[in-house]
Amino acid sequence: MYYFECRIPRDLQAHYGKTKIVRSLRTSDRKQASLIANQISQRLASHWAGLRTDLISGWISGNQIAPIKPDISSEPISLSDAHRIYIELKGRSNDRKFCQSVERSVSYLEEIVGDQILTNYSRADANCLRDALIEKGLVASSIKRNIAVLRSIFNTACREAGFEAPNPFSNIILTMAPKGSRRQSIPIDKIRFLQSQCYAKTMTDDGL
Repeated sequence: MYYFECRIPRDLQAHYGKTKIVRSLRTSDRKQASLIANQISQRLASHWAGLRTDLISGWISGNQIAPIKPDISSEPISLSDAHRIYIELKGRSNDRKFCQSVERSVSYLEEIVGDQILTNYSRADANCLRDALIEKGLVASSIKRNIAVLRSIFNTACREAGFEAPNPFSNIILTMAPKGSRRQSIPIDKIRFLQSQCYAKTMTDDGL
């Protein structure tokens, strides 16, 4: 999925309350994305030229120009909304294993602090989730994987909605989480034995 990203001119940033514009182009086709991005760039250039003219006219007449509200057209996004958006944009709604993994991570957070608006989640909530997962008996690698999913969901939904917000799931400290045991490889003699058994079974089935 391609995104349009453009930095707002420094002299106009105060009117938008942010430094750049990020929007999903809602296409994975490179040529179509390039065409749409060029059209948006042209319209933005025209819009910013007109905005500067209005600012200059207001300055000349001595009138104070009211600040422009941030260009955020979407309604507040909840965790469940972000979950749905994430699955759709990843294009993996038919991947059962992937969907189950994401659902598991989201359900952990909902179980601890509920389904809230994304911007309501705090660092304290993220740490509370970490502590709860430790109590459940999850090891550091599993906790890290679940938090990474939530971090990605948060980032994706924010980009899609076109707003910037600190991600409470970034750089969570996991030093207190149990490391878990490392999975051992199957000894080579065991592998050879299984191979010989499979070969013998094949020969018997073929009547040789």
